[in-house]
Amino acid sequence: MKYLFAGCILLFSTVAAKAQTNFVKGYVITSTKDTLKGFVDYREKEHNPSSFKFKSNTGDKVQTFTADNASEINIEGKDIYQRFIVDVSQSKTEAAYLSVGIDLTVRRDTVFLQVLQKGTNVTLYRYSNDIKNRFYIKERDVAEPIELIRNLYLDPNNTTVIKSSNSYSNQLMQLFTKYHANISVPSRKFTYLDYSERDIEKIVADINGDVVKKSNVAKSRFFAGLGLNLNKAKYTGASSFTDGTSKMGYSPILTGGLDVFSNPQIGRLIYRLELSVLMNSGDFSSSENNIRTHSFKQYSAVFAPQVLYNFYNTDRLKFYVSAGAGLMVSKYSRNISTTYYPFNDALLVEENKVELQPFNFSPQASAGIVLNKKIQISAGYSFETAISNYVYYNVSMQRTSIVINYFFNKK
Repeated sequence: MKYLFAGCILLFSTVAAKAQTNFVKGYVITSTKDTLKGFVDYREKEHNPSSFKFKSNTGDKVQTFTADNASEINIEGKDIYQRFIVDVSQSKTEAAYLSVGIDLTVRRDTVFLQVLQKGTNVTLYRYSNDIKNRFYIKERDVAEPIELIRNLYLDPNNTTVIKSSNSYSNQLMQLFTKYHANISVPSRKFTYLDYSERDIEKIVADINGDVVKKSNVAKSRFFAGLGLNLNKAKYTGASSFTDGTSKMGYSPILTGGLDVFSNPQIGRLIYRLELSVLMNSGDFSSSENNIRTHSFKQYSAVFAPQVLYNFYNTDRLKFYVSAGAGLMVSKYSRNISTTYYPFNDALLVEENKVELQPFNFSPQASAGIVLNKKIQISAGYSFETAISNYVYYNVSMQRTSIVINYFFNKK
């Protein structure tokens, strides 16, 4: 099984080397106002891109567009980026890097802003770089977006206290009052407004007299599956069973869980929470002066947070690898040790002589394919980990699995 898993990893690595782009339909508006229709390389990135790869046709040579030669990048049905020269605040938001006292430093920069919401009165944008995430807003008759300002800083009188200056609340309230002077809105609606995409989009929709459009792209999905679990128990250290053999154990495995997409529009990077139910077994024998055996059944539930990455990512077919860690909660039965003394033909049977641990933790990895957004076929490997806690020897368990999962939400 480990050779199958290694083969899958090798295959996916080869595919990954050839599948590092994701060209989808879109167009580019150049700095000279020409519109070029074709395909844009739509990558999954944490921050706003500074450049885009573009091809007029799938077989054409790749062109690169930056803020120097493009004013808008439109990825059809997914994202729109527009170029602006704006003030970019430089204050930090991570606690370890906060300034003592408010930091009002800004930098004038030419950047691509991502369009979040476009309306009759204002348009909402987002800009994220390695410093922080920011929101911008532009009125319909104004050329330049302005940043919705939030500053976090340490209180100069007590640097253990973090303070927040939420100018964005007043900025949005002023815009709402400007376009809806005849409507009275409680000030607390703005006072307790969170600096998040969801909350700010709702207020911007109110300013535009619209409703927030719900995305038809799933941000998460549930799955369930069934497969085959194969386990190999092993003794390590100073034990008469160290050189003994344990039979390979086989059992069904039931899986289920939740996937959350880093970028639902792309679906390349996925965070997974998985719960599996399975059974492992151990069966050892050793012949020295006496004949000894040890066998047990292990019934386990495994909670495994994981990160998945689709190296090859199309609607019909995806290749992925994943890595994570499994917390195994176990109950044991038939934990029996025997010793046979041939000189007097006596058999000693002892139950729970070897104490096995109810909680174990092990790294794990998997690789597989997804067919038509619905069926996932995977080969998984859980690294060898001790299930006992002795000084001179231990019992360890290693697992492999083949699982077929079904997705209940399309992506």
